[in-house]
Amino acid sequence: MRAADYVHEISAVLDDGYPADCVTHACRIAELLLAEGKTPWIARLRDVREVASGVFHGPLTPVRLAGRKGPTWTTHYVACEGDVVYDPLTEAPVAMEEYPVAAFGRDIPIERFLDEETTANLCRRNALRAAMR
Repeated sequence: MRAADYVHEISAVLDDGYPADCVTHACRIAELLLAEGKTPWIARLRDVREVASGVFHGPLTPVRLAGRKGPTWTTHYVACEGDVVYDPLTEAPVAMEEYPVAAFGRDIPIERFLDEETTANLCRRNALRAAMR
């Protein structure tokens, strides 16, 4: 299976709820991208702001699941390759500059959490999931 096919397959079942978690999907997509000979890396999205009472972690609610008792997170992980984000929330791979609005309806910083080399090494050791927890 190709990474783009996985994204489409999981996206097709989102009307029934969000299966597993974003870490599961990011890990599987990274593995598939590696198998395709690509160089994936892991991105993290968080809306973290300093406010008078301390640090505020803003909610991340996926546009496709809003209003359906869908999930809301404070952190979301995705697999990327180059400047393309692979995430079932967007139905198909999408350009990085378009991703936050497509997935969450607003601009949210995309942080490079694990670079290509680290992602590949962790995948080979079956340790990618542990690195994102």
